[in-house]
Amino acid sequence: MTLQAVISSLQLRNSQLASRKLDLAHVVDTAASIAKFYADEVSSGKLTEAQAKSRAIESIGAQRYGSTGYVTTVGTNSVVINNPLSPKINGKDMSGFQDARGQYMYRSIAAAGAMPRGEGYIEYWWPKPGATEPSPKIGYVARFEPWQMDFVAGEYVDDINAEFYKGLAKS
Repeated sequence: MTLQAVISSLQLRNSQLASRKLDLAHVVDTAASIAKFYADEVSSGKLTEAQAKSRAIESIGAQRYGSTGYVTTVGTNSVVINNPLSPKINGKDMSGFQDARGQYMYRSIAAAGAMPRGEGYIEYWWPKPGATEPSPKIGYVARFEPWQMDFVAGEYVDDINAEFYKGLAKS
């Protein structure tokens, strides 16, 4: 294995991860824009705050991207407001939940949302739809401060990791 092959594989992996991160930021920015639209409807007197939140959560929950992507809405207190693919956790305090690697995932979400810019990336493990074994994911979190909500979207990265190791093995 040559040093050039290792560097090339790392550059490809980093490029693919950067692309996924950018895509996630766009998805979450769309969710935040939806929330802002409905918050503005409250400000203009067209909706009550309860109506606006309900409509925003419904609209954001209906968003899909890629083959398995969705946006989860979590309160800044780590209570899941809406996870469209795991509705059994909606309304639950997930602050004590640890992923397969022992990371407090929802605490990480809250910490990313609490960053000075109100956004950040996280890494965690979560089962793919229909699977029981967790896979590695990256996520992007953005806080919507007026409603004390964090929006998070994630992408699995096991395919990028597999390609990276395959490239190293070929070297």
